[in-house]
Amino acid sequence: MPAPVAASSAAAALLGRLRQRHGPLLFHLSSGCCDGTAPLCLRQSDFHPGASDVLLGQLEGVPFYTSRWQAQLLGDASLLIDVVESQSDSFSLEAAEGIRFIARTVETR
Repeated sequence: MPAPVAASSAAAALLGRLRQRHGPLLFHLSSGCCDGTAPLCLRQSDFHPGASDVLLGQLEGVPFYTSRWQAQLLGDASLLIDVVESQSDSFSLEAAEGIRFIARTVETR
């Protein structure tokens, strides 16, 4: 069975640069209305998963959390985390570089 979350080569390279610059990282994919498919990449010291968050998997050793509700919606699907150009005002660490992470659903059935 494929991993529930995987990184494209561009996302893996970006994660390596961000980890060198910022130290230990984590991802959080919110189920809020404004975040859509843009997972937040944050310093581990800046975010503490809540009681309703679950560890979906790891990307290049970086934990990837989402809400229990969002994980249930994914069912048997996996997420591919990729990078796109974007002028975002996000709190995510990559936003300052004019790019952002994006989650794409990959059916595994």
